[in-house]
Amino acid sequence: MSIENRYSEVPYLTTTYPDTHPAVLEAVGRLNGLTPPSAVTARILEVGCGTGLNALSIAETLPKAEVVAFDLVETQVEMARELCRKAKVANCRFETANISQLPEAFGGFDFIIAHGVYSWVPAPIRDHLLSMIKQRLNPDGIALVSYNLFPGYSIETAVREIMLPIVSAAPNPIEGVSQVKRALHEYNLLVDKDNSWGAEIERLYELMKDMPEPDILHDFLSENNDPVWFDQFAQHAVENGLHYAGESNFSSYLEGKFTNKELLALDCLGADRRSREVAADVIIGRGFRSSLLSHHQPDFDVSPSRLSGMFVSCNYEPIPNKEEDSPATQRFKGRHEEIAIEGEDKTGILNHLWELLPSDIAFDKLIEDADAEMSGKLLLNL
Repeated sequence: MSIENRYSEVPYLTTTYPDTHPAVLEAVGRLNGLTPPSAVTARILEVGCGTGLNALSIAETLPKAEVVAFDLVETQVEMARELCRKAKVANCRFETANISQLPEAFGGFDFIIAHGVYSWVPAPIRDHLLSMIKQRLNPDGIALVSYNLFPGYSIETAVREIMLPIVSAAPNPIEGVSQVKRALHEYNLLVDKDNSWGAEIERLYELMKDMPEPDILHDFLSENNDPVWFDQFAQHAVENGLHYAGESNFSSYLEGKFTNKELLALDCLGADRRSREVAADVIIGRGFRSSLLSHHQPDFDVSPSRLSGMFVSCNYEPIPNKEEDSPATQRFKGRHEEIAIEGEDKTGILNHLWELLPSDIAFDKLIEDADAEMSGKLLLNL
């Protein structure tokens, strides 16, 4: 079944992806020493927009920007246009187009977003994608490309190979996904949870048991779902005249994930940044990246001073301390982790940011009564 037919038969109801927002890309680019355009007035392109929710959310939050989004599947684009009409968003338009034959009239863009595309298309289309980014990205622009990643996606790849024949033999795609869910349920009952394979099967089952069938079909069970190693992706970018410029989720890459001491240890595992990034992926078992690309080489010299002029927010919620915590400690819970912070200055900053949610605050205002270096390091290391 062709991509167009599969998406026409089973629409993929996309959602919003905060880490793809151009304001995030601009901020991370500046932290890494680049000088990207302001997201406020930018021209923005989204590749593979699906039903358009992500592009619409970007356009609504950046009313002075121009957002162009395209998809190969006409039925998806029509759904996006209908949503756009109902939402009355004037600065966003949706087009049916092919990555390999993008109309010249589209022009150039300050930010290009290709979320959920690279691993899910054949290799020749990946070439067209990066070539298009090279041609259409404005001189100081930033592009985002997300992809599944080795080594963390290895188990998913193995299980997917087991499940694909089930989908192929089913009378229709949705019934095939339902059968895959039942098969995962049976595997989860039978595997030994005390070994690593059984634990991974349990993790996959828990992840997918309540996931909508279209999401599983178009992501996990897509006809193309090919993870790569980071250095393969970085080399592909270089071959197309582009530079790796970090990750949209700042805390997920080297300067945000590891302490200075740990970064020095990583030097023993790789002589250059690409090798260290691969080593980090192996250490933490990473299975997905949202990498940034640029025409320019970033310096990655991340320092608190680069937060000046930016706005910050933080969703770490204050929670009760544990019995073993010292009186100077306060615990906070984020989306994926729990942290213990010592010092009234540091805990005061996190408490203040929590009270401000969902609003943000200028970093320069936040530090008026606090140490700028300390505040910056605290926020950069969350």
